[in-house]
Amino acid sequence: MSFSSTIIRNYFINLPDLIILELFNYFTPINCVQLFFDIDERWNQLLHEKKYLTHLDYLSSRYICPSTYTYFCRRVLPKIYHQIVSLSINENITCAKLKTFHFIKMKNLKYLKLSFIYQPEDLDQCLQQLEKNHIELGIQFMNRCKKEFFQILLKHIDNFEAFHCSDALNLKFNRQLLNLKRLTIWLECLSDLCTLFTYLPLLEYLSIQGTSR
Repeated sequence: MSFSSTIIRNYFINLPDLIILELFNYFTPINCVQLFFDIDERWNQLLHEKKYLTHLDYLSSRYICPSTYTYFCRRVLPKIYHQIVSLSINENITCAKLKTFHFIKMKNLKYLKLSFIYQPEDLDQCLQQLEKNHIELGIQFMNRCKKEFFQILLKHIDNFEAFHCSDALNLKFNRQLLNLKRLTIWLECLSDLCTLFTYLPLLEYLSIQGTSR
Protein backbone atom coordinates (compact mmCIF):
# COMPACT_ATOMS: atom_id res chain seq x y z
CA MET A 1 0.00 0.00 0.00
CA SER A 2 1.40 3.40 -0.99
CA PHE A 3 2.01 6.21 1.46
CA SER A 4 -0.79 8.35 -0.03
CA SER A 5 -3.32 5.52 0.07
CA THR A 6 -2.38 4.85 3.70
CA ILE A 7 -3.11 8.48 4.55
CA ILE A 8 -6.47 8.34 2.77
CA ARG A 9 -7.39 5.08 4.54
CA ASN A 10 -6.45 6.46 7.95
CA TYR A 11 -8.42 9.63 7.27
CA PHE A 12 -11.45 7.55 6.24
CA ILE A 13 -11.26 5.26 9.27
CA ASN A 14 -11.02 8.22 11.65
CA LEU A 15 -14.05 10.08 10.35
CA PRO A 16 -16.32 11.45 13.12
CA ASP A 17 -19.17 9.23 14.27
CA LEU A 18 -21.90 11.51 12.92
CA ILE A 19 -20.39 11.49 9.44
CA ILE A 20 -20.08 7.70 9.47
CA LEU A 21 -23.72 7.33 10.56
CA GLU A 22 -24.74 9.66 7.73
CA LEU A 23 -22.64 7.61 5.33
CA PHE A 24 -24.56 4.48 6.33
CA ASN A 25 -27.76 6.08 5.06
CA TYR A 26 -26.52 5.87 1.48
CA PHE A 27 -26.43 2.07 1.53
CA THR A 28 -28.83 -0.74 2.25
CA PRO A 29 -28.31 -2.39 5.65
CA ILE A 30 -26.70 -5.53 4.27
CA ASN A 31 -24.41 -3.50 1.99
CA CYS A 32 -23.38 -1.41 4.99
CA VAL A 33 -22.43 -4.55 6.85
CA GLN A 34 -20.65 -5.96 3.82
CA LEU A 35 -18.61 -2.80 3.27
CA PHE A 36 -17.90 -1.58 6.79
CA PHE A 37 -18.04 -4.54 9.19
CA ASP A 38 -14.77 -5.23 11.01
CA ILE A 39 -12.99 -2.08 9.83
CA ASP A 40 -12.36 -1.61 13.52
CA GLU A 41 -14.25 -1.84 16.81
CA ARG A 42 -15.67 1.68 16.55
CA TRP A 43 -17.19 1.03 13.15
CA ASN A 44 -18.71 -2.19 14.43
CA GLN A 45 -20.21 -0.30 17.35
CA LEU A 46 -21.77 2.23 14.97
CA LEU A 47 -23.25 -0.60 12.90
CA HIS A 48 -24.61 -1.98 16.15
CA GLU A 49 -26.16 1.39 17.01
CA LYS A 50 -27.95 1.33 13.65
CA LYS A 51 -29.20 -2.16 14.63
CA TYR A 52 -27.67 -3.66 11.49
CA LEU A 53 -25.98 -6.37 13.56
CA THR A 54 -28.92 -7.09 15.88
CA HIS A 55 -32.08 -6.77 13.77
CA LEU A 56 -31.58 -8.87 10.65
CA ASP A 57 -35.04 -8.43 9.17
CA TYR A 58 -33.38 -7.16 6.00
CA LEU A 59 -32.23 -10.70 5.18
CA SER A 60 -35.70 -11.42 3.78
CA SER A 61 -35.36 -8.70 1.11
CA ARG A 62 -35.72 -9.86 -2.47
CA TYR A 63 -32.97 -7.46 -3.54
CA ILE A 64 -30.08 -9.28 -1.86
CA CYS A 65 -27.86 -10.89 -4.47
CA PRO A 66 -26.50 -14.42 -3.83
CA SER A 67 -22.86 -13.28 -3.60
CA THR A 68 -23.70 -10.67 -0.95
CA TYR A 69 -25.70 -13.19 1.06
CA THR A 70 -22.90 -15.77 0.82
CA TYR A 71 -20.36 -13.22 2.03
CA PHE A 72 -22.63 -12.26 4.94
CA CYS A 73 -23.09 -15.88 6.03
CA ARG A 74 -19.39 -16.75 5.82
CA ARG A 75 -17.68 -13.61 7.08
CA VAL A 76 -20.20 -11.77 9.27
CA LEU A 77 -22.83 -14.12 10.68
CA PRO A 78 -20.44 -16.35 12.70
CA LYS A 79 -19.19 -13.25 14.55
CA ILE A 80 -22.59 -11.76 15.44
CA TYR A 81 -24.74 -14.75 16.40
CA HIS A 82 -24.72 -13.70 20.06
CA GLN A 83 -25.92 -10.17 19.15
CA ILE A 84 -28.94 -11.10 17.02
CA VAL A 85 -32.25 -9.98 18.52
CA SER A 86 -34.56 -10.16 15.51
CA LEU A 87 -34.34 -12.30 12.36
CA SER A 88 -36.55 -12.68 9.29
CA ILE A 89 -36.15 -15.51 6.77
CA ASN A 90 -38.08 -15.93 3.53
CA GLU A 91 -36.99 -18.97 1.51
CA ASN A 92 -39.20 -18.02 -1.44
CA ILE A 93 -37.69 -14.68 -2.51
CA THR A 94 -34.13 -14.87 -1.17
CA CYS A 95 -31.30 -17.38 -1.15
CA ALA A 96 -31.62 -17.65 2.66
CA LYS A 97 -32.25 -21.16 3.92
CA LEU A 98 -33.36 -21.97 7.44
CA LYS A 99 -30.90 -24.85 7.80
CA THR A 100 -27.87 -22.58 7.23
CA PHE A 101 -28.39 -20.77 10.56
CA HIS A 102 -27.03 -22.03 13.89
CA PHE A 103 -29.93 -20.96 16.08
CA ILE A 104 -28.46 -22.55 19.16
CA LYS A 105 -25.84 -19.76 19.14
CA MET A 106 -28.51 -17.02 19.10
CA LYS A 107 -28.75 -16.65 22.86
CA ASN A 108 -30.39 -13.19 22.64
CA LEU A 109 -32.89 -13.86 19.85
CA LYS A 110 -36.34 -12.50 20.78
CA TYR A 111 -38.25 -12.43 17.50
CA LEU A 112 -38.15 -14.80 14.53
CA LYS A 113 -40.29 -14.40 11.41
CA LEU A 114 -40.43 -17.30 8.94
CA SER A 115 -42.06 -17.19 5.51
CA PHE A 116 -42.31 -19.88 2.83
CA ILE A 117 -40.26 -22.46 4.70
CA TYR A 118 -40.15 -25.49 2.42
CA GLN A 119 -38.94 -28.33 4.61
CA PRO A 120 -40.81 -29.22 7.83
CA GLU A 121 -37.73 -30.92 9.25
CA ASP A 122 -35.77 -27.65 8.92
CA LEU A 123 -38.44 -25.88 10.97
CA ASP A 124 -38.36 -28.66 13.58
CA GLN A 125 -34.59 -28.42 13.95
CA CYS A 126 -34.73 -24.63 14.18
CA LEU A 127 -37.37 -24.56 16.92
CA GLN A 128 -35.64 -27.33 18.84
CA GLN A 129 -32.48 -25.22 19.02
CA LEU A 130 -34.51 -22.23 20.25
CA GLU A 131 -36.60 -24.02 22.87
CA LYS A 132 -34.90 -22.22 25.79
CA ASN A 133 -35.18 -18.72 24.30
CA HIS A 134 -38.96 -18.21 24.72
CA ILE A 135 -39.04 -16.23 21.50
CA GLU A 136 -41.80 -14.41 19.68
CA LEU A 137 -42.50 -16.40 16.51
CA GLY A 138 -44.18 -15.19 13.32
CA ILE A 139 -45.23 -17.67 10.63
CA GLN A 140 -46.81 -17.11 7.21
CA PHE A 141 -47.45 -18.93 3.95
CA MET A 142 -46.85 -22.56 4.87
CA ASN A 143 -50.03 -24.00 3.36
CA ARG A 144 -48.24 -26.40 1.01
CA CYS A 145 -47.60 -28.80 3.93
CA LYS A 146 -49.96 -27.33 6.50
CA LYS A 147 -50.58 -30.51 8.47
CA GLU A 148 -46.89 -31.37 8.83
CA PHE A 149 -45.97 -27.82 9.80
CA PHE A 150 -48.73 -27.56 12.38
CA GLN A 151 -47.64 -30.80 14.04
CA ILE A 152 -44.17 -29.32 14.44
CA LEU A 153 -45.54 -26.02 15.75
CA LEU A 154 -47.75 -27.87 18.22
CA LYS A 155 -44.73 -29.79 19.43
CA HIS A 156 -42.79 -26.61 20.25
CA ILE A 157 -45.49 -23.99 20.78
CA ASP A 158 -45.26 -23.85 24.57
CA ASN A 159 -41.68 -22.63 24.21
CA PHE A 160 -42.90 -19.43 22.54
CA GLU A 161 -43.77 -16.27 24.41
CA ALA A 162 -45.82 -15.05 21.46
CA PHE A 163 -47.04 -16.71 18.28
CA HIS A 164 -48.35 -14.91 15.18
CA CYS A 165 -49.64 -16.85 12.18
CA SER A 166 -51.43 -15.64 9.03
CA ASP A 167 -52.36 -19.18 7.89
CA ALA A 168 -55.55 -20.96 8.92
CA LEU A 169 -54.62 -23.75 11.32
CA ASN A 170 -56.56 -26.77 12.47
CA LEU A 171 -56.20 -26.35 16.22
CA LYS A 172 -55.90 -29.68 18.00
CA PHE A 173 -54.12 -28.88 21.25
CA ASN A 174 -53.80 -31.83 23.59
CA ARG A 175 -52.39 -30.05 26.66
CA GLN A 176 -52.49 -26.69 28.39
CA LEU A 177 -49.90 -24.19 27.21
CA LEU A 178 -48.66 -22.10 30.13
CA ASN A 179 -45.87 -20.06 28.51
CA LEU A 180 -47.73 -18.60 25.52
CA LYS A 181 -48.83 -15.07 26.40
CA ARG A 182 -49.69 -13.42 23.05
CA LEU A 183 -51.42 -14.99 20.08
CA THR A 184 -52.40 -13.71 16.64
CA ILE A 185 -54.11 -16.37 14.57
CA TRP A 186 -56.46 -17.06 11.67
CA LEU A 187 -59.27 -19.43 12.65
CA GLU A 188 -60.97 -21.80 10.25
CA CYS A 189 -64.19 -21.77 12.25
CA LEU A 190 -65.57 -19.94 15.26
CA SER A 191 -65.82 -23.10 17.36
CA ASP A 192 -62.02 -23.13 17.57
CA LEU A 193 -62.37 -20.34 20.15
CA CYS A 194 -63.37 -22.99 22.69
CA THR A 195 -60.06 -24.73 22.06
CA LEU A 196 -58.17 -21.50 22.66
CA PHE A 197 -59.83 -20.73 25.97
CA THR A 198 -59.48 -24.34 27.16
CA TYR A 199 -55.82 -24.82 26.45
CA LEU A 200 -54.44 -21.28 26.81
CA PRO A 201 -55.51 -20.23 30.33
CA LEU A 202 -52.74 -17.62 30.80
CA LEU A 203 -53.16 -15.85 27.47
CA GLU A 204 -52.81 -12.07 27.83
CA TYR A 205 -53.35 -10.89 24.26
CA LEU A 206 -55.44 -12.45 21.48
CA SER A 207 -56.01 -11.20 17.93
CA ILE A 208 -58.25 -13.27 15.67
CA GLN A 209 -58.95 -13.30 11.97
CA GLY A 210 -61.24 -15.75 10.23
CA THR A 211 -63.28 -16.68 7.23
CA SER A 212 -66.72 -15.19 6.56
CA ARG A 213 -68.30 -18.34 8.03
